[in-house]
Amino acid sequence: MKDRNQLLISLMALSVTFTFAQTTTNFGINSGTQGSDNSFFGNKTGSVNTANLNSFFGSLAGENNTIGTRNVFFGSYAGRFNTNGADNSFYGHAAGLDNTLGKGNTFIGSHSGRYNTEGSYNTFIGYISGYSNTTGSNNTIVGYEAGRTSSASNNTFVGTEAGKYSGEGSMNSFFGNRAGRNNSGNQNTFIGHYAGASSGTGNANVFVGNNTGGTTTGSLNTFVGVLAGGKNKTGGYNSFFGYQSGYYNDSGIRNAFFGWGSGLNNKTGSQNTYLGFQAGRDATGSGNVFIGYGAGLRETGSNKLYIHNKSEETPLIYGDFATDQLGINTKLIPTGYTMGVKGKLITEEIKVQTYGQNGWPDYVFAENYELPSLKEVEEYIKEQGHLKNMPSAKKVEKEGGIELGVMNAKLLEKIEELTLYTIQQEKKLQEQEKQLIEQENRLKKLEAHLNKTQKN
Repeated sequence: MKDRNQLLISLMALSVTFTFAQTTTNFGINSGTQGSDNSFFGNKTGSVNTANLNSFFGSLAGENNTIGTRNVFFGSYAGRFNTNGADNSFYGHAAGLDNTLGKGNTFIGSHSGRYNTEGSYNTFIGYISGYSNTTGSNNTIVGYEAGRTSSASNNTFVGTEAGKYSGEGSMNSFFGNRAGRNNSGNQNTFIGHYAGASSGTGNANVFVGNNTGGTTTGSLNTFVGVLAGGKNKTGGYNSFFGYQSGYYNDSGIRNAFFGWGSGLNNKTGSQNTYLGFQAGRDATGSGNVFIGYGAGLRETGSNKLYIHNKSEETPLIYGDFATDQLGINTKLIPTGYTMGVKGKLITEEIKVQTYGQNGWPDYVFAENYELPSLKEVEEYIKEQGHLKNMPSAKKVEKEGGIELGVMNAKLLEKIEELTLYTIQQEKKLQEQEKQLIEQENRLKKLEAHLNKTQKN
C-alpha cells in the first residue's frame, strides 16, 4: 500500500496526463495539454501549445510554441522559442532554439541553427552548424561548425568548418574541410580541403583542389589543382589549372596558366597566357604568351612570345608584341626589322612587297633621267671599286647583309640602265650599217662608172 501511494505521488509530481479526447500525450512538469495529435515529453515541453501534430522531446523543447504545426523537436531546449514555425525537425540540444517563424527546417546537432528565427527550408547537420543563421533560407550546411556565422540564403556548405565565417555571403557552394572558411563573398564554388579557406570577400570564384585560392579577395577567378592560386590575394579574372599553377600570384589579373607549376612565381604580372609544364615558372612580366614545356621559364620582360619544348633562353619561336617582331631560333632582331631567322631558309615562293611610287625603278625610263655615260661608269668603277648606287662589300659586311627588296630594285635599276645602253648601241649599229650600205652603193656606182670609162 505504501509503494502504491508513493507511485501516485510521483505521478502527480510529474503531472503525467493522458488527454485522449484531444489525442495529446504529455509527460513532464508543465508540459502542454492543448491541441491534438501532439506528443510532449519533458519539462515544460509545448507548455503553451495550441496547435496540432507536434512532437517535442526534451526539457523545454518547444516550450513557447503556440500555433506552429507538424514540428518535431528532439533534445533539451530544441525549438524552445518557436511560436509559429511549422514543418520543422530539430534534433539536438538547443537545436533551432530561437526559431520563431521559420518553417520547413531540419537541424541536426547540438546548437545547430540555434539563432535561426525566420529562415526557412534550411538543412543544418553537425555541432553548431548554421549556428548564427537568423533569416537565411534554402541553405544546406553539413559539418562541425559549418556555416557557423552564415546569415544569408542559398548556400551549400559540406565539411568541417566549411563556410564557418561566411557571414552574409550567399549563393555559395563549399565542399571540404574548412572550404571557404573565411569567405563572405557571393556566388563562389570551393571544392577541396582548405579550398578558399582564407579567402575574403571575393565573388564568383571557382576553386577546385586542396589549398586552392589562398587569401583571395579578388573575384571571377578559376583555380583548379592542388595549391593552384594558393597565395592569391587581390588578383581577379584569373584562370589557373594545375598543381601550384599561379601559386604566388598576389595582385596579377587576367592571367591564364595551364600546367604543373605554370606561372608559379608570378606575383603582379597581368594578362599572361602560359601553357605547359612550368611554363613561365619564374616569369614576372605582363602580356606574355609562353607555350610549351618550360617555355619562358625565366623571362622577366613583358609582351614576349615563347614557343618551345625546353626551358632554354632562346626558344624555337620568339616574339616581341611591343615591337611586333618575330624570331626563329634567335632573339636578336635588329631595330626596324619585323622578323629574324638564324639558319638557312627554304621556300617554294617568296614575294617582296614594295611601297610608294619610287619603290620600283621605272624612273630609269623617264625622259628626264640622266643616264651616265659608259665613260662616267668606267671612271666611277676605277675610283670606288663598285657600281654607282650599289652597296660596297664593306657596307654589306658592316650592315650584316642586304635588304632583298631594295637590292632587287637596285639590280633592276642597273638592268634597265644596261637596256638603255643596249638600245643606244643598237641605234649606233643601225646608223653605222646604214652608212656602210650607202658607202657600198656609192662604191658600186663608182666602179660601174670606171668600167664604162675604160671601155670608151
